[in-house]
Amino acid sequence: MASAPVQTKRVAGREVGGSLLGRILLYAVLTFFGLFFLLPLLWMFVTAIKPQGEWLSTNWVPRDATFGNFSSILNNPSLPVVRWFVNSTLIATVFTAL
Repeated sequence: MASAPVQTKRVAGREVGGSLLGRILLYAVLTFFGLFFLLPLLWMFVTAIKPQGEWLSTNWVPRDATFGNFSSILNNPSLPVVRWFVNSTLIATVFTAL
């Protein structure tokens, strides 16, 4: 019994579902750019768990990681971070609904 030929779709004059090498290259490029754009978020998190004396160092791994920075910001009465977050969420929800 003969198998049916593989169907490819044409989009704007190009075939979709090209060669395996092309797909591997595409995923490699997408992975590179994904990691490139996530790098600042990772750096921000690593800096947030560093003790204050290490904030300006370029070390990726903090010597003494601490989550105390988060509690000091969230519990500081002069910085209503939770209120700011609620306000931002409310504004984003209302404008998205509109």
